[in-house]
Amino acid sequence: MKNLMTCLAIGAFSVTVYAGAGVTGTIDASPYNRLVHDLAANSLALTLAKSGGSGSTVTVCTFTIFDPKAQKKVDGVPFAEGIGAQNVAITYFDKKWAVLLVETAVSDIYCSVQISSKGMVVLGSRPGTEFRFRFASGKNIVSYISATKTVQLFDAKLQPRGVPATLLGTPSALNAGRYFHCGDGARTQIWKVDSKGFTKLLDEAGDYKEVNEAKRLCCIEEESTHKLCKY
Repeated sequence: MKNLMTCLAIGAFSVTVYAGAGVTGTIDASPYNRLVHDLAANSLALTLAKSGGSGSTVTVCTFTIFDPKAQKKVDGVPFAEGIGAQNVAITYFDKKWAVLLVETAVSDIYCSVQISSKGMVVLGSRPGTEFRFRFASGKNIVSYISATKTVQLFDAKLQPRGVPATLLGTPSALNAGRYFHCGDGARTQIWKVDSKGFTKLLDEAGDYKEVNEAKRLCCIEEESTHKLCKY
């Protein structure tokens, strides 16, 4: 039967072997400038070439997608918006959806794109003054502007959802982005993220300490006081 454990006795020890464990695929990353993986082990590879010299700009920008078995599903799709930029970076990837940062001499621009064998579709874009990728929450994105300590939820087209909130400090994702915590060293907040925006669940004096993220349990510690919380 599949997926059964096998115990092998070796002297006084036993070794458990899990059926199906092992290398599922191998990618040679040497031809690419950057290779990132999503939570399902799909991979996005970026190929860049630049003009060289002072004020170098991008002359080639293409993307390749591999499945979890390292098989190419999309090969060398060009990203026209990257040509002429100073640099292009991958800030997020999930199967065929990516958020890219295009750096130019004038400004930084974030682009949300859908990648397929038919080409690249730009779903939406935002200047870096309005949007700074922090983490994804399902098909939405949490943006955080550190200068104003402002957090805002955006959809996959980089359109705002709900209203912005002012935080104590930089948000750190919990539960795959369904929640986040932030603090200023003296106080901790925990917020819930949904399609409508943000809801503050906890606001307590002390520092955040993880207990069991999967069960949404944590400790907010202030000197000798430990406040055990569920968010």
